Amino acid sequence: MRTQGKKYLQVKDKVQVATPYPLKDAISLLQETCYVKFDETVDVAIRLGVDPRKADQMVRGTVLLPHGTGKEIKVLVFAKGEKEKEARDAGGPRGLMPNPKLGTVTFNVRESIDELRKGKVEFRTDKAGIVHVPVGKRSFDIQKLYENILALMDTIVRMKPSSSKGVYLKNIVLSSTMGLGIKVDPATVKTQ
Repeated sequence: MRTQGKKYLQVKDKVQVATPYPLKDAISLLQETCYVKFDETVDVAIRLGVDPRKADQMVRGTVLLPHGTGKEIKVLVFAKGEKEKEARDAGGPRGLMPNPKLGTVTFNVRESIDELRKGKVEFRTDKAGIVHVPVGKRSFDIQKLYENILALMDTIVRMKPSSSKGVYLKNIVLSSTMGLGIKVDPATVKTQ
């Protein structure tokens, strides 16, 4: 049987597991419950009211986070001639496999490289109808994480399938790499 460490148990007492928090309070609590020495990635898991087995209810897309993900992105470009020069000028070395669905197979080389570097992230529902998206690092201030999460939520709400009935945003959980999951009240997430 695995036992939890002292630091984990200390921060666990600060979080009411069953209570959904307003978004800003959840972010603040996430910042307070840090117990590791590295800069953790902050993730959002959103359970949607969709049936991912139906093709018309699959939610998939990309979002450009206003403050990026805090992760250094490397880009590989396959190009010749003028597009090769454009890619070199934009600073595109290596690190990403091309995929037409993600917009990484494109003739707009400079624009694609700039978007990837600024924090464009892909998301899609998994088999359980949950979307998992990294929205920044724990070192980000509360306002930056808040704005990144709102940009993501706005995009997901706009992508609601017309065939989806009932409650669309069922559950939202905010967590860090090694931290606890903190429930967020979907009603407190205001989208544009």
